This record gives sequence, structure tokens and C-alpha cells, in this order.
Amino acid sequence: MTAHVMSEDEVKKIAGLVKLELSYGEIEKFRTTIPQTLDVIDILKELNTSKTTPTSSVAGLTNVYASDSISVTLPQNLALANAHDKANGLFATEAVFDRS
Repeated sequence: MTAHVMSEDEVKKIAGLVKLELSYGEIEKFRTTIPQTLDVIDILKELNTSKTTPTSSVAGLTNVYASDSISVTLPQNLALANAHDKANGLFATEAVFDRS
């Protein structure tokens, strides 16, 4: 593997895509660790998986859903008691994606 280094602007752009605010130290760390991770992924792409059966679960479970039964749950007012922000009886959060 070759030691690649990303520019500070590239790391900031990637961090912006996932809404992360990074310190200068974190930016410097990711300048080398992101390319290292991508190098490992490139190595994995070389594996011959033509005889490997696709799977969505490695546990072998076929039905992992809970049964449809009614049980006592936490009342809504108690569930929302410590919520920072509420809207229409639900937890409210800031938008995750920047759509601008």
C-alpha cells in the first residue's frame, strides 16, 4: 500500500457531507486514515467472490421480527418527559441532511 495523503480541503468536504465538525487535529489524522481505509477496500475488491452466495444475514435467522402482541408500554408523556424538543407529541430533531 502506498501512503496517500488527502488535502485538508478534501477531508473538510467529506466531513461536510456527513455534517461533522472536525478539529484541526482530527483533520490531520483523517488526511492519512481515509486513504488507508480506501486502500483496504481496494484490496477487498480484488477477492474472487464469483462462487460466494449473496446473503443479507450471517446468523442464519429467518424471522427476527417481534410478535404482534399488545403489551404495556411507557406512556407518551413519560417518554417525552426529558425530550429536548417536541412537536405534535413526537421527538423533534434538527434536519440530518442539508438539502440546499
